[in-house]
Amino acid sequence: MPGALSRTSGRLVAAGGLALALLAFPSAASSQAGEPPETPRLRWEYFFEQRAYPFDAIPGGALQRARQQREMLSPGFFMAPPAIQGTAWTPLGPERVPISKTSTGRLTAIAVHPTEANTIYVGGAQGGVWKTTDGGAFWVPLTDTECSLAMGDIAIDPVNPEIVYAGTGEQHFSSDSYYGCGVLRSEDGGDSWTQLGAAHFVRDGESNAKISRVNLDPTTAGDPVTTTVLVASDFGLFRSLDGGTTWQQTLTGTVTDLVRNPSDTQILYAAVRYTGVFKSTDGGVNWEQMSVGWPTENVSRINLALAASSPEIVYASIQHRTESDLLGIWKTTNGAGSWSKLSATGASCS
Repeated sequence: MPGALSRTSGRLVAAGGLALALLAFPSAASSQAGEPPETPRLRWEYFFEQRAYPFDAIPGGALQRARQQREMLSPGFFMAPPAIQGTAWTPLGPERVPISKTSTGRLTAIAVHPTEANTIYVGGAQGGVWKTTDGGAFWVPLTDTECSLAMGDIAIDPVNPEIVYAGTGEQHFSSDSYYGCGVLRSEDGGDSWTQLGAAHFVRDGESNAKISRVNLDPTTAGDPVTTTVLVASDFGLFRSLDGGTTWQQTLTGTVTDLVRNPSDTQILYAAVRYTGVFKSTDGGVNWEQMSVGWPTENVSRINLALAASSPEIVYASIQHRTESDLLGIWKTTNGAGSWSKLSATGASCS
């Protein structure tokens, strides 16, 4: 799988005047005296500066516009060329292409088919969505020509698993976490995709949203026309009643996580960076901050886990705001009515 992600990174082409850059491969142009060519910072600078110049940040939708420009100049550019008759081909990859030492890139999302355990979808930090139907022996890229390769989360419809949602943009707050282009939805198991939510998640001239979670209400699932979808992003939390066609913002702030009570699907918990945990008892329409026992200083990114067998139990890991380390892990046993810090040794975010 790491090699597969490297293949996608290696295929990232920004046409229409934007330069080709291979983040996975160091360049002589990116090295400085006294620093090895594999220095992660130099690779990131090489990747970022080519895309941002002459601006301070990479413009939102740059990759999508480049694809559109290239397609206008040469229709069918992204279509596979016809086979050459009488020619034998030998596969050369994907193979493992190390980014730094043994690392070959981050996986940001994984979703397992609810009834076919060998069918799995994964998303890469900048590698798109991939699918296997044989338990991971062979993987197929699904979104190489979509509006973004940066992935934050994947959700499979529990009633009709052919429907798959991919939240684009990686919300891990690293120097090379790339923005997305909204939500992608497939109704044929990943063969084709529709971009959703551009009016809310895409901003011209600015960085677009980075999505951390896509959550489906199982009681409405099975048909995009009726499915309630919640999306957590750094633009806030958004709710759709029609499978992502239209959206309404119901919570502000950078929402880093979202979990749902499986016993009562109207109960949800949302984590807001720098702030705390919010609870909804009406399916995500209204939210209340649950702060009894919650730390009041140095709170940064928050991630949540809910105990499915005892859904009143929720765990929250909190990153320290000024240090690259873990502030601690908090637990509630009464549905976020109150929180208490757990004692832990050796826990670290570094």
